[in-house]
Amino acid sequence: MSVERKSILVVEDDKDTLLIIKEMLEAEGYAVICQMREADTAAYLKDNVPDMAILDVGLPDGSGLDLAKKIRSRPATAHIPIIVLTGLGGLDLKKDAFSTGIDQYLMKPMDIEELVLWVKALFRREELSRRFRHSPCRAGEMQVDKESFLVTYKGRTIKGLTSREFQLLAYLVENSPEVISRERIMKDIWHTVAVENLVDTHIHNLRSKLPESAARRIESVYGRGFRYFNG
Repeated sequence: MSVERKSILVVEDDKDTLLIIKEMLEAEGYAVICQMREADTAAYLKDNVPDMAILDVGLPDGSGLDLAKKIRSRPATAHIPIIVLTGLGGLDLKKDAFSTGIDQYLMKPMDIEELVLWVKALFRREELSRRFRHSPCRAGEMQVDKESFLVTYKGRTIKGLTSREFQLLAYLVENSPEVISRERIMKDIWHTVAVENLVDTHIHNLRSKLPESAARRIESVYGRGFRYFNG
């Protein structure tokens, strides 16, 4: 079965490891872009958007985690899956890695076949997410159409929402009635780490622009986060 030809950026300073990863991914039908230094990768990313990035943490002129932050900070690449590779262990490093918004963390020496399995799994997840983003989500009488950027409540169109308010409402509605933490909202919607009161500010502004009965459905759950509750 042929794989849709997607591009994967691989940043690895060990030539042998880089070659093995390149050969395995190309055998699966992927186009592979190889880099060995942070500076060269940053320059490449200014004008190119790969479909995925595989980043070694330890680079001769920097860190793969810094590259992950740059990828997540650029609108054009903020959505792409990121896998990091490292020979270093420890919970603190893993926390630092996931705080940048990466999708998977693999320890070296890793099984290259496992890496390929994760590549395929993350591409499947991205495709499902893309399809889901293009489908209207609904909770009771609230409907959010992410493709046309339209919100309707009880048949009435809600206007005046900013991009972040729209994204926040869509996320709460599509996950209703689940309680979503502030940290998860920051990571999943805006691909960044927590900034004090940012989510609360957007929740306040969003409520102020909704009909009162709809605004009441956005509930604050003490110590846990927010939800859109249609009960």
